[in-house]
Amino acid sequence: MTTSLTNKKRPLIYAIIMTIGFIFLQNLLQTLPEQYFLTGILLLYPLLIFELLITRYSAKLLLKQYSLPPVSENKESLSHLVHHVVLPSLIYFSSVSFLFFHRQPSLQPFLTIGLFFTYWILFTNIRAFYEDKFKLEIYTHNIYDIITTFSAFFTFVSIFNLFKTYQFTLLIIFIPLTAVFFLLYLLILVRYQIQIVIPVKLLIVILFAAVSLIVSYLGLNELEAGFILTETFYFIYAITIHYHEGSANLKIISEYIIIFMISIVLLIGIT
Repeated sequence: MTTSLTNKKRPLIYAIIMTIGFIFLQNLLQTLPEQYFLTGILLLYPLLIFELLITRYSAKLLLKQYSLPPVSENKESLSHLVHHVVLPSLIYFSSVSFLFFHRQPSLQPFLTIGLFFTYWILFTNIRAFYEDKFKLEIYTHNIYDIITTFSAFFTFVSIFNLFKTYQFTLLIIFIPLTAVFFLLYLLILVRYQIQIVIPVKLLIVILFAAVSLIVSYLGLNELEAGFILTETFYFIYAITIHYHEGSANLKIISEYIIIFMISIVLLIGIT
């Protein structure tokens, strides 16, 4: 009983540890030279990997204690690698890069709270997968969509900040932006095991590159530009999933276009 209770609390404990780590990084950024912040990032990351591994180990150990069959990891192993290692690493590095460029005290509480709930649900989902708790896994599976979308936003904003800080020419900014989009899009295809022919992939990449180039020259700030590109990424992402599930039609696409345009109008109105 005690072991089971401890196992249920473990995702919460790990989320708290990661949150404390981010607060520590924030303090380093505010009080010490930047190299200490970079060192802190490298020290905190192995802790995340350890927590991911120990979550898997503890869950499988619990099944063994109750003489239950272990979860087979051979099927869709690449997809599980993306879910349980790549995406957690991606949200980690994208969020610390966002923190590096946005040190305003007013933003940090929102980032900290968001990361706490993200890691809490993430560790809960991984525990549910390895304990073969199908309903809990399905219930928390949307965390990967959230991680992917947040990672896109944090990374796009960080790239804009990087170009602005070091005064790189905007003529080439679409290259890293499109590269990040392509990598995230590939992760989506792997996660959902979607097969798309190369010409279609190329067309999608060119479309995003064109949007990123246009956004770069609109004179928007980093958060606004990052938001628009994240909206574009999510639009392509959602349509791809609907296509894979056989539910893509004119009505669905029109709804996404309307939501996309309303979001852009609201963004322009607010700013």
